[in-house]
Amino acid sequence: MFPFAFLNTSKSKLSLPNVITRPTGFLPGRIARIITNIISGFIIATLLLGCTASSTPTQFYLLNPITINEPVTPATTKSPTLGIGPVTLPKYLDRPEIVSRVGPNRLKIDEFHLWAGPLKDNIQFAIAENLSLLVPNNGVTLFPWKKSDGVTLRISITIRRFDIDQSQATLVADWTQGHSDRLATLSSHRSNINVPVAANDYPAKVSALNQALEEFSKEIAASIR
Repeated sequence: MFPFAFLNTSKSKLSLPNVITRPTGFLPGRIARIITNIISGFIIATLLLGCTASSTPTQFYLLNPITINEPVTPATTKSPTLGIGPVTLPKYLDRPEIVSRVGPNRLKIDEFHLWAGPLKDNIQFAIAENLSLLVPNNGVTLFPWKKSDGVTLRISITIRRFDIDQSQATLVADWTQGHSDRLATLSSHRSNINVPVAANDYPAKVSALNQALEEFSKEIAASIR
């Protein structure tokens, strides 16, 4: 009787679904664990990548006024009161990042080497400080100025290029001299200055840009004397 009990069809029908349903309940749980492991691995990799990127320190730079070691001989007559500005920049330069030229039509914007403040303001301030030393006995004020500042000669500057490559810094600027009224122009000029870069690193490149700005300031000063 035992063999016949083993072949009982009613028990076979009850046992067959048990054989089928056990794997189907197992697969979704396994897939869920695999997906969880993939997501966890992705999150860990993203965090590690973020830590690697954030480990690169950001450097900040300033343009400094000229340093004159020899005393400047005072002028015999009082120079005009200078108003410096406005200074305008092309859009590609009006940004925190330092811009390098890596080809005739290619620029490099470096997110880890930044100007410490707005480049336009830094240029305007450095030129004003330079002219206060290069043109003795003159007053200097920055745009915008008030009528009470007594500006008698305005220097308006449009920067066309102020960038660097591996070999040199380049400054190209159009500038005008005029009365305090912005519509009155006495003379127009263009400066094109190139300064060699001593090394292929950002401190050397910024130093070359600083020197180019000093040479530009000297050209303005020579026109005023």
